[in-house]
Amino acid sequence: MLPEKEGEHSSVTGQGGGVFIFGSLERWLADLKYGGRTLRRSAGFTLTVLMTLALGLGGLTAVFCAMDRLLLQAVPYAEPDRLVALHETQLGKGYRPVSLANLMDWRAQSTSFLGMAGYMTRTFGLRGGSGEAGSAVSVIRTGMVTSELFPVLGLRPEQGRTFSEQEERAGQRVIVLTDALWTRQFGRASGVVGRTVSLNEEPYLVLGILPPGAVFPDPGTVVDAYIPLPHSEYSSRGARPLRAAGRLKPGVPLALAQAEIRAIGRRLGAAYPDDNPQCGADAQPLDDAWKGSLRRPLGLLSVAALLLFAIVCTNVVNLILSRALSRGREMAIRAALGAGLAAVVRQMLAEALLLSLGGAALGLALAYALLKALPLVLRYGGVVPPARAVALDLSTLFFATTLCLGVTILFGLAPALLLRRARLNATMNDGSLLPPAGGRRIFGLRQGLVAGQVALSLVLLLSAGAFLRVFLQLSARDPGFESEQVYYFGFGLPEVRYSENRMGQFHETLHRRLEEIPGVEAAGAAWRLPLNGRTNTTAFQFEGAGLKEVEWAWVAWNAVDPAYFEALRIPMVRGRPFSWALDRPGRPAAVLVNRSFERRYGLTGPVVGRRVQLRFHSEAVPKGALWEIVGVVGDTYQTGLDSAIRPQVYLPAGLAGLDGGVYVVRSARTDAGLVQAVEAAVRGVDPELERIQVHRLSEWVGESLGDRRTPAVLTGLFALVGLLLTVLGLYGTLMLEVRQRRRELAIRAALGADWRRILGLVLRRGLVLTGAGAAAGLLLFRVAGQVLEGQLYEVRPEDGGTAGVVLLVLAASALPACVKPAWAALRSSPVEVLREP
Repeated sequence: MLPEKEGEHSSVTGQGGGVFIFGSLERWLADLKYGGRTLRRSAGFTLTVLMTLALGLGGLTAVFCAMDRLLLQAVPYAEPDRLVALHETQLGKGYRPVSLANLMDWRAQSTSFLGMAGYMTRTFGLRGGSGEAGSAVSVIRTGMVTSELFPVLGLRPEQGRTFSEQEERAGQRVIVLTDALWTRQFGRASGVVGRTVSLNEEPYLVLGILPPGAVFPDPGTVVDAYIPLPHSEYSSRGARPLRAAGRLKPGVPLALAQAEIRAIGRRLGAAYPDDNPQCGADAQPLDDAWKGSLRRPLGLLSVAALLLFAIVCTNVVNLILSRALSRGREMAIRAALGAGLAAVVRQMLAEALLLSLGGAALGLALAYALLKALPLVLRYGGVVPPARAVALDLSTLFFATTLCLGVTILFGLAPALLLRRARLNATMNDGSLLPPAGGRRIFGLRQGLVAGQVALSLVLLLSAGAFLRVFLQLSARDPGFESEQVYYFGFGLPEVRYSENRMGQFHETLHRRLEEIPGVEAAGAAWRLPLNGRTNTTAFQFEGAGLKEVEWAWVAWNAVDPAYFEALRIPMVRGRPFSWALDRPGRPAAVLVNRSFERRYGLTGPVVGRRVQLRFHSEAVPKGALWEIVGVVGDTYQTGLDSAIRPQVYLPAGLAGLDGGVYVVRSARTDAGLVQAVEAAVRGVDPELERIQVHRLSEWVGESLGDRRTPAVLTGLFALVGLLLTVLGLYGTLMLEVRQRRRELAIRAALGADWRRILGLVLRRGLVLTGAGAAAGLLLFRVAGQVLEGQLYEVRPEDGGTAGVVLLVLAASALPACVKPAWAALRSSPVEVLREP
């Protein structure tokens, strides 16, 4: 037996009791070199740690980069702290879009703003050059904006100029191109400024080109060009198509501007009660409006990534402690040969540094891949990806470096703390690195880490289960129409060639041609498809009600052609459907209503046959005309499967003037010939229209659930990774316990202990750890559930069914991790174990 030297029991302590681990650069380089060789020899351990670290560091780094770029950095405009988003408000309904007339009054009456601007988007057909009939048509998204948008946002053209307020009010046809459109459509050719292009078959003069990186102020919306907002089309104060932004004067606080705009909104509400019923105005920082839709998905990502990183850290610390315990004889030999415990600790830190650097490198590669996939993930989840690209930058690298150093310190301290109580001379004799009391404490720490992993993993699993249940519940909901074997495509009719009467003729002709295609059962058109996230609304009153317009009820509306309901198989409950012969200009105006309308407003008698006055009007049906309810159709979900069905009226396309929208075609055919036949039918009616794109309607229904699917998928992925790491941690802990108790188990077997008793000893330990972690996880989820409750739909966080399934999954996953070490204990020969030195 080697004699113990004075102080060797805690030989990592020096003067003052501190740990002395510093050495020369040469020693550190030698330690790093030796650590690299050691880690190569332990390839399984090294690969496990590196992959585990890569998952945690990569996920957390990617989420940090996305949060920093999309939520923490200011909007990409000059002096962003002075930019505000302007909204109209309605009592009890929050923010809503803005009327152009109200916006003009806000601007005229306010003193806190340098400028205010309104903006919206529409798609147009663009022809380059002089617009010859034979040139190709490109569909572009165009920002229709007031002239003040450019100075408000601080956008200056790279070439030419932007349009003036006089050009805007005069309705002049001028256009400002983005750098992307200039590149794509014109090949960055010189002389584009001053050239005339055709937009929806009308000539527009190119005034200027914006610089690269100019961003439209609607988050996630990418536009190709800007044109003046036509005042003549949006002069009605009751029409609210706009978003609006303003720039505060220097030194004006936001609170003062909010008080002013609210006061102006109240005055306008009192001055125009018919068009502004219960209406006001408000302002918020543009940064808040810009990032609102991204906060929930990125917030979920960040919480899941933090939980996974915590699981990763506990797992790696557990692995390193296990490895340190298994290297007791190596440490004792090195100390006996004069290395000293300070050198041993420094060696541990060197190995931790190599592991953390390798994990950080792999994590950055994973973060890069995740950030590349982020737009696809957001789009898959129904969130429009931001216009700004998200990529690794200096702040992200600094974050990753800080994480790497923190991980190095954490993983280096774990064995260092272990060695403070090491009895290395005794290890040379009995192989035990720690005295019995210290060994029990370290083993208790490792068991606590495993229980913590189980708890965190359970929180992730329960969160994923709640989101998955919401998604499955909504997926099983009947949307009110049949989407299988239905195709759809969008269209637009240039107003320069199509009056509302010609629009009706176009739809009637196209409808006939589509139904002549072999295999097509029905084809119809609508202004909006169901589940599109938005609805049109109008106010109405029944004939003879005598209400002031401010007292009229609000309902959703849609314009459809006669075959729309047949194509989607929306049931006709009572009354008659629309007809090309009956519902056309010159005939009495007819509307259909849905079941929800009938239930709400049919309490005093049948609604079919009653007449209503709508705020909506068109060329064929003037304002104040009466519309007769001729039938009731089934309910469909208008904005989404997770929103309530509203009362809705349907207007015939021949009377409403359907200048754009969506066609639906029902056919059992799945061959490419159907798509070609549909395209040929559209070109046969009007060869000058832009090329259409045909999609399956079932894909549209699936996309409508994206914002519910993404949380389930993302938290599910994080939860599965966390569960895998937790199971590995549980397996490693139990396997090490079996190895450390080999003699005890061998003696029990030699004395006649039944195999079931030995198996039970190991299984009981694993089940106790799993049970303790699960209990802690349930308590943690009670707190987390309060945060998730607002993001779940008709599902309670503490739902017993979800918790039961998750606990079964956890138990089924943990059982193999417990059985394998127990089986290893049974297979060990007691005689061979007792013969070991």
